[in-house]
Amino acid sequence: MPNRRIYTSAIASIVAVICVITIQCSYASYAAAAEPQHTYTVSDDVQVEKTHAPSLSEAPFIYGPQTRSFNSVASPSITKNLTGLSTVGVEWKQHNDVAAPSIRLRYLNDGAWSTWISLSPASDNTKDSSPMQYTDPVYVGKASQVEAQFVAQPGTLSSFSDITLVAIDTGYTLSSSTNQSASSTSKNIAEPIADRSKTTSATQPVTGAIHTREEWWVNGNPAMDWEPEYGSWQGAIGHHTVNVNDYSQAEVPAIINGIYVFHSTGRGWGDIGYNLIVDRYGGIWEGRDEGVPRQVKPASQVIGAQAKTFNSATFGVAVLGNFTNDSPSNQAVQSVAAAIAWEFNALGISDPNGTFDYHGTQQRISGHGDSSHWVDSANRTQCPGVELSNQISNIRNLVSAYMLPQIQLTWQIRQEDIAVGAAIYGATASLEYKWTSYNVDTGTWKLIADWNGGNWAG
Repeated sequence: MPNRRIYTSAIASIVAVICVITIQCSYASYAAAAEPQHTYTVSDDVQVEKTHAPSLSEAPFIYGPQTRSFNSVASPSITKNLTGLSTVGVEWKQHNDVAAPSIRLRYLNDGAWSTWISLSPASDNTKDSSPMQYTDPVYVGKASQVEAQFVAQPGTLSSFSDITLVAIDTGYTLSSSTNQSASSTSKNIAEPIADRSKTTSATQPVTGAIHTREEWWVNGNPAMDWEPEYGSWQGAIGHHTVNVNDYSQAEVPAIINGIYVFHSTGRGWGDIGYNLIVDRYGGIWEGRDEGVPRQVKPASQVIGAQAKTFNSATFGVAVLGNFTNDSPSNQAVQSVAAAIAWEFNALGISDPNGTFDYHGTQQRISGHGDSSHWVDSANRTQCPGVELSNQISNIRNLVSAYMLPQIQLTWQIRQEDIAVGAAIYGATASLEYKWTSYNVDTGTWKLIADWNGGNWAG
């Protein structure tokens, strides 16, 4: 990426001369890996379109003699037809402190059933103390049917009620033709993500633009009714969405919109819980609403729903996928770091490897399930997955490399002149200086030294 100049002026006067220093900084950028790490289930040359209003429907599980066998234990089950590109999940009420249920689902795609997928109770935050429990939403794409099973440990089934399968039609469909053009009500979103950003230069992190909510939002979505609330961000927490890893680039907005509908309506939050979302191709997406249309605000400090007890003090960056066993792509890791660096620069946080004091000592960058977050039991979770957790140290180092240098200007008045200089902290960078002086008696500028490398110019 081209070098970025930051022009900073420091003016000091002695007698009738003012010296002005202008600084150019260049910093490291990265080259994205050529290929993602996972195999596609949907060809990457397909088109995905916004074609209709999204919807959420629910179906209660069946009890009694109709239940099927799950690990040799009678269990409630349900089968439901799906429409559009779909996201599914399970919810239930839990009335006692008993062992978590076992939940699994499979889906029918092109006449063939997938393998069973095991689900766990969601580990992300809730906004209240409701007895409702949820799995994370699972994207099943163009599947036509889903079957889910719910099994409680022996003797505990009476502790659960209102067990329900939630199915979300995201409002997206696969296009029947890769050459079909977009209409006023059906927007083609299959172009390469980097070529269709609507964000402005003010929202450019090191890796490129952050995609705004408008890019994944579908007309007819449930209304966002959780207006922005503000905290004081002191750090970043990494997550995984516990979704799928083998999605195509074109499907990313549909997956995000499915999470939005599940969080806002299914979970009753009124909006998506994550502040920023990263896909496996390195795309960075606005999640939680910041109150400014078609723009992402650095250091907005809007409270999300991502790490209980820590929401007001941190922002959440979630990677689309499940990293319990699979490694995140290089692009995803780099973009997580870039997104955090962008926010940290705006927050004035200079040390990504540092700590802050909030319910104990907290790392500036951490994973959701870090033990320092266990002051709230809701954070005793495997999120963001072992493989993404293993990348946290690397992410901290990348954030340090991506952050804009912290520049400190100084000058000293001497008998014969003013000595002006600068020091740089917190990043590996090169500095170039352009020195000029201004004579207030004559109203003229004089070039002392043109751009040149080095930490000080004489």
